[in-house]
Amino acid sequence: MKILNTLALLCLCLQIGSSQTNVELNIYHFLGEEPFAFEMGAKNNIDNDFNVTRLQYYIDGITLLHDGGQETLIEEFWILADGGESVKAELGSLPIENLEGISFYIGVGPDYNHLDPAQYAPGHPLAYTAPSMHWGWISGYRFIAIEGFGSSDYNQMYQLHGLGDDNYFKTVIDYPATAENGNLAIHLAGDYTRVLENMPVNSGLIVHGETGEAKQALENMRDFVFSPTTEPEPSRVNDITADWNLQLSPNPSPTGQFQVSWNADRANIQAVQVFDMLGRLVWSQDSQLESGQINLQIAENGTYSVQLLDEAGHSFSKLVVVQQ
Repeated sequence: MKILNTLALLCLCLQIGSSQTNVELNIYHFLGEEPFAFEMGAKNNIDNDFNVTRLQYYIDGITLLHDGGQETLIEEFWILADGGESVKAELGSLPIENLEGISFYIGVGPDYNHLDPAQYAPGHPLAYTAPSMHWGWISGYRFIAIEGFGSSDYNQMYQLHGLGDDNYFKTVIDYPATAENGNLAIHLAGDYTRVLENMPVNSGLIVHGETGEAKQALENMRDFVFSPTTEPEPSRVNDITADWNLQLSPNPSPTGQFQVSWNADRANIQAVQVFDMLGRLVWSQDSQLESGQINLQIAENGTYSVQLLDEAGHSFSKLVVVQQ
């Protein structure tokens, strides 16, 4: 009987020691203290105004520190984060009771960075995407792509595409938490004003590659962007631009003439601007906007960004194609 009791106790201890926890990673996107929205005006730490029209980056090498210094690596697991949607990733059922921290890399590790994206099925984070996150077999993936317009009038295009094995930087975050009922949710905030820390986006900044501000953006991701948070309450900030109801018609335009309309009752628009794909201002109007509708013409074929700017500094844009 004593032997049986001992065996039963041993089995119980093994069950407790190997108990599994469902772990989930959530990353919520912000610009400063405001929930992230594309084309929403923001400022960086040197008081440069900017908005964001594209934000994508890779997360790789997620490692959980737990239960007295143990480390659990989530192998062959990548996240392609996009500013348009919060990250919610199931990391699996893991032998974790007390979490102490989390680490991850921004980018794609050297063992996978130079492989052929065509080997992955559509929808896989490392498969080909549109717009592309792959720079070519030699250079590998874009670790981060952030684009938008800077200056108080949002008329200076910036683009930062950071890549390179030497820029595969590790982020470490202390995160004490205890599993409850077999579940553990990790909540992180990403403040993307800090990607552009100390960067002169007011004057236009286009850097693609492994050095300069492209590298600095990855360093800023490592050092400044992520922090622990709680699950945020639903917010209407991401719906601000939906209230504007920006419409372009016809689109594509076969003549270069089209009508711009918006909800004048919900958005006090101060200016309408048109940029080409090099970020050059080709047309602007800041008067007679009370009706919520104007007509304009673009002389040359191409794709253009039509941007509204309101009195609070928010901006919103849509693309129009001219095919004469």
